[in-house]
Amino acid sequence: MAPSKYVLQPPEDLHPYIPHFSDPDRTQESDDAKVSPTAVYPDFEPWEHKPEEDRILLNFVSKGYYVSSRVNFESISARSSLHESLPKLSDQLALQFGKVLHIRDKEVNRISGSQSTSTDLKPNANKSKHSALSTNPLAGPDFTLPTRVTLTDNRKEMWLQELSSPYTSLSKMLQYIPHGLKRRQVLEQCYTKQIPLKRAIWLIKCCYSIEAQALKSKHTQAINHEGDSTTNEVKTLYKDWTDTYVYILEKLIFEMVQYYNDPNKLKIWKREVAYFLKLLGNCYTLGLLDKEVFYHWLIKFVSKIENFEFLPLSLHILMIFWDDIVGSKISLQVADPRQENTAIDTFLVSKITDILLNKYYVISNSKSMINDEKYIINDIRKNNKIKDSLQSIIGKLVCRLFQEQSLEIFLFPSTSWELYKPCLYEITSHLKDSKSDVKKKLELISYRNDTLKNNSLLTTDEIKKSTSPSTNKSEISQVFTTSTMDPEVKVISILFVDNKFTKLLDENSAEFDWVQYIDQNPLKLSQIFQLLLWSVHPSRLSHYESNQLVAKLLLLQISSLDGFPEFEIEDTIWSLVFQIAKLSKQNMARTINVTELFHLLNILNTYGMIKVPTYIRKLISSGIMYLHDSNDKFFHVKLLINLKISPLMRSQYNMILRNIMEYDPSFYENYNFDQLNNIVTTHKNNVLPGGDLSELTKLPLSCKIILGEWYLNRLCSKSTLDCIDGEQLLRNYEIFCVRLEVFHLFYKWVEFVIYHQLLDDINTMEMLMNILLRYKMVFSQFINDHILFVKTFIYVYINVLKDKDPVAYHVTSFMPFWKFFMKTFPMALTLDSDLRIELSNVYEEEKMKREKLEKNHELVNSLYQSVSHTIDNPKETTMNFTELFHTNIRVLLSLTKQHTYVERRQARCKLLLLMNSNFRDYYKFMSIFLKRNDCDNKGLIRLISEKLLTLDQVRRIQGIEKVLELIDLGDLLMCHEIYFQTHKYDYIKGNFETILKTCQEHLPQRYHLFLRILAQFGPNTNFSKLSTRAIQTMAERNGKPMADFVHDLLFYGLKSEDGDDTDDELFESESSPSDMFYLLEFTNLWVFQAITAHQVRVMTNVYGDNISGLQAALRQFIFDVIEVSKYNELCSQLFDAVEDASSIRQIIEIVEEDFFAKCLEGDERANRRDYLIIVIELVASFSKKVEGSSASSTDIPCRSLPALQAVIYGYDVLSEVELSGLELQMTVVIKVFTMHMNAIFQDIVEGLQDPMRRQSTESFLVSVSHLFERISFNLRLKLMVYELLTSLKSYCIYASTTPHERAALGPGSSSERHTFEIPNIILNVPPFQVSSFNMNKNSSETDPVSTEGNTAATSRSPLSLGITKVRSGGTRATNTTRGRWFLYNTKSAQYDCPLAVEPYHNIANDQVKQERAVNNTCFSLSLFAATFERGNPPR
Repeated sequence: MAPSKYVLQPPEDLHPYIPHFSDPDRTQESDDAKVSPTAVYPDFEPWEHKPEEDRILLNFVSKGYYVSSRVNFESISARSSLHESLPKLSDQLALQFGKVLHIRDKEVNRISGSQSTSTDLKPNANKSKHSALSTNPLAGPDFTLPTRVTLTDNRKEMWLQELSSPYTSLSKMLQYIPHGLKRRQVLEQCYTKQIPLKRAIWLIKCCYSIEAQALKSKHTQAINHEGDSTTNEVKTLYKDWTDTYVYILEKLIFEMVQYYNDPNKLKIWKREVAYFLKLLGNCYTLGLLDKEVFYHWLIKFVSKIENFEFLPLSLHILMIFWDDIVGSKISLQVADPRQENTAIDTFLVSKITDILLNKYYVISNSKSMINDEKYIINDIRKNNKIKDSLQSIIGKLVCRLFQEQSLEIFLFPSTSWELYKPCLYEITSHLKDSKSDVKKKLELISYRNDTLKNNSLLTTDEIKKSTSPSTNKSEISQVFTTSTMDPEVKVISILFVDNKFTKLLDENSAEFDWVQYIDQNPLKLSQIFQLLLWSVHPSRLSHYESNQLVAKLLLLQISSLDGFPEFEIEDTIWSLVFQIAKLSKQNMARTINVTELFHLLNILNTYGMIKVPTYIRKLISSGIMYLHDSNDKFFHVKLLINLKISPLMRSQYNMILRNIMEYDPSFYENYNFDQLNNIVTTHKNNVLPGGDLSELTKLPLSCKIILGEWYLNRLCSKSTLDCIDGEQLLRNYEIFCVRLEVFHLFYKWVEFVIYHQLLDDINTMEMLMNILLRYKMVFSQFINDHILFVKTFIYVYINVLKDKDPVAYHVTSFMPFWKFFMKTFPMALTLDSDLRIELSNVYEEEKMKREKLEKNHELVNSLYQSVSHTIDNPKETTMNFTELFHTNIRVLLSLTKQHTYVERRQARCKLLLLMNSNFRDYYKFMSIFLKRNDCDNKGLIRLISEKLLTLDQVRRIQGIEKVLELIDLGDLLMCHEIYFQTHKYDYIKGNFETILKTCQEHLPQRYHLFLRILAQFGPNTNFSKLSTRAIQTMAERNGKPMADFVHDLLFYGLKSEDGDDTDDELFESESSPSDMFYLLEFTNLWVFQAITAHQVRVMTNVYGDNISGLQAALRQFIFDVIEVSKYNELCSQLFDAVEDASSIRQIIEIVEEDFFAKCLEGDERANRRDYLIIVIELVASFSKKVEGSSASSTDIPCRSLPALQAVIYGYDVLSEVELSGLELQMTVVIKVFTMHMNAIFQDIVEGLQDPMRRQSTESFLVSVSHLFERISFNLRLKLMVYELLTSLKSYCIYASTTPHERAALGPGSSSERHTFEIPNIILNVPPFQVSSFNMNKNSSETDPVSTEGNTAATSRSPLSLGITKVRSGGTRATNTTRGRWFLYNTKSAQYDCPLAVEPYHNIANDQVKQERAVNNTCFSLSLFAATFERGNPPR
């Protein structure tokens, strides 16, 4: 074309410098293709000038440019001579420009536009995706690659410097490329030398092309035979380059932390990262890397980022490539799920959704975002700013996914969904979309995730109702129910009982992190009742830490969960107290330890979680104190007497006691407020030296607390602080912990003693260590600052007492205490490096002490002489080891309380010195001493308490029977015997099975010891199998009836309120085994699990191969237990101890068969919630057992599948109103279907393949599909059916396209593809989106209606996601609503809603604003002039 005079336009056939295709995967088009307006062409960049620049240029050309002289001697200027020659120069310049245009038009622009394929590496480019990734034409067809030349390092560096300089002509660099620049070296040189991007891309393209040509020449012969043989090579080339990009980018990101303290290097790092990201973006756009590999790396990289410092840059990189990774909504929803590419894209989007929500959850729960050692105290404002910024970025990305992608990407495992759900709701709350649309999507996602959990009928909403302040809690808070066998007996029955929580409480190891547990699993109302009852139950008396554990968990609950106020917990506690007061003496003795209850309430009162004035106000408002026939008022008075009362509450306290003077005047006479103060004053002398401590035990707990506080204040407020020796430590321990039972005050005194360095010797410190380890479970609660306490403890031990008491230092080991602290508080060692170093040093020093004594005999002699210095016994220096051993052990055993503390300490130190200096001889002579039986049991206990003997040595020499004698002696109160209690406890845990077997072999002598050990350790999960085995062994013995043994075990050691043993027989010895289960509670579940396993084993052995007889016996036993226990939810866990696989399958078959039979018969029990929970929990737990024991999934029993099909057929003929009444039943049916899903699907596929069964199978599928379409009253149930249909669709597609082995079809048979026609009703399952779950699309959307009584069956509306509404107006009371109260509207002459009147102990505090029903109490009724009327109002 002829060039225009004024406008420069590119020639039509000129090859562009940058390809004008936005998609790098597309191939070059033909010559007549339309040119992109954004294309850039060589040398065609017209000058874009302004009018001002034109004026300046014309002025300079016409008049010249002149600068006046700056110095005096420049008097002559060249302006005049130049001005005359300017016109001539202008003409010459115009002539030269004309020649330039002529040359460009004739020569430069005459480049052929034909496409040459000589440089194309892809003869079959359209056959492969990776062929499209190969090198696109880098320039015009006449372009030739530069050659590679081997250069020295200096010349190579010079070449790279010239390339990085924008002033060096690129044409000069085109001649050659240095040899050795490959991949990583190229990219590293680019970002280190900051080579201009266009030049860097030119260099990268050249290296790409050279490697591609090498691959092409290497595989020339293969190309001649197979046109696409270079596909794998090109694919490998792109993958290698992509891995190089990824490696360098990852390295640059992680190098950030190295330059924090060097601003200059940090500045260089920022420049390099910014450059490399630009280079990566350009290469990505030009198609110079494998995008699929890069996507997978980027998602994996973001997921493994745990340090918040790297997260902002990682999210920035993710946002750069976001649109290409997530794709479009349409492509993911419409594409065929059987296509591989769509599956990969969906996987990436689902993965990135999981990662983002996980990061959001971690950031939300992180206390600090700053990880810098310079910050002693984190800047709160900066920390919150960083957190908000990261949450905002992640929230925006998640919102885009929520709006643009399929909802299937928000399906997660149950554990992850529980964490992500609040995060997703929080993120989407900021969306500007329609609130109804967002809510519909969220409910659909939430319900779909909930339907994937099949192990429980208890839905999330139902559990939340138990914690909602606006819910009527009377049903949940009734924790005591009447048993079926005896109306006089009350048992604990808690709704939503959590057996896993009970197991955690029973184990309660010192290392368990309760803080993390409460953060992840906030306590619900039912769990608070469960926690309180567990702590005060008589069977948990061995848990001395139970009361402190309750206080700790409740404090964590209050501080960690917003919206669970403190008054809710207080109301719950007082509600339980009022219920306990109503129990009879026998029931209270069996279920409540009153002393522990008093201790618990005082501890909670100390922490401020309950308030005595609130309790008194509830007592007065309840009217209990004024009822003549109320016996629970005496319990309240006793409780009030034992609670610490503030002097401000004196009048109210005395008023309560005066109210019962007509029934029992002794309460007011002996325990009025003034009398309590007199009691405290009288017993102050008893705690002083020489006082009688035995009288302190009889005091009320309130007096004990006040007296303990006075004594603690007296000890700590002395003007002169004296050192504390072993005797004083022992006495104060007995006063605080044994007599007054105020452990928290004793620990306060211990802190005072340690911090003021008042310990007199190492022996006293060892006694203190024994006490701390004996009650190690409360160490974390009672010691305020663990780090400071242990640091001070170490300081006193090393710097104060080591030189003061060298003998005791060498023979005493504090290793158990160091190990306990390191194991229990690892976080403290991480936070405080000084403490970690000190513990390491003292730990190593402890190990070296024994080695020194064994090797250095002179040290042993000197230490022994220093011990014997104060004792006048010159013969002792000439004795040998044998004489020293026997002499000192006789002296130690002969010492009594009348001997001084110094004498007892010296005798012990001598024996410890002998033991540490020569272990072998010491244990040899100790064995001889034990064989002679020269020591009684008290002497052996004393030797063990002094750490001179172990129970294991006693067992080896004198036998296990002697060990049982020592264990059976019971708890002792002396301080020097505390170590024996700790050692005994550890020995029983380590030899639990042996001790139980020995006790069973020595019955009836060891019967009580057997019961005591079993009752103490049996609830622990670690001993559950051994305990079950021991109970089964005892049940098989003929000496004692099974019922008597169970009675003794359940109520071992129980004391009534008066202190008497409870020996009431609650069931007859000859009663049926199932009759004992009426006492089933969450506290004794482990006992009945063992009994159940024993009964199942007995029936299996009795009936043997008689399957029908065995099933009949099992059926009778199972349903008798359910009936006797009043459909207790715990029945579903009774069979957890059964391990026989055949018995498990038979139990599953019996339960499912009975359930399906009740469904078909229309039995009302098939709709009872408690029965349905037992069915689904039992089947779910057993299904997991069967799956764990076998490789295949649970097969449905042969008789259950036809029954299941019949039930679903029955649903197909019911109306929608009738189906709504069977909601819970249908939930269980679908969940059972899901548990046997694989077996049922296999049966369906076989039915579709069999011409004889195809019609019946298709009719069954039609019924399931109709069930999905007709459920319009419960979205969760609808989603469960939808999950079955989608799983069945996937299974059928897989089965129809996968080859299977032909089974025994004769010779020559091989694998065969079992193709069959999938019914359209399965293939047409709607996609997972909101529109698929709106039933009547033509009708206007209305919210589902939820009403009371029979009105619910007649007012159901089609399913619509949203908030449910209560219909105003109703009908008269029917049989189902008889006995309930209703609010009658006189204007409309209708009953508006039921009246909920809560018990007085459930009424919330008035001063707190809550969302409560308008008329829920008698007080509220009076405000509206409303009255109770037993008859219907007149018409």
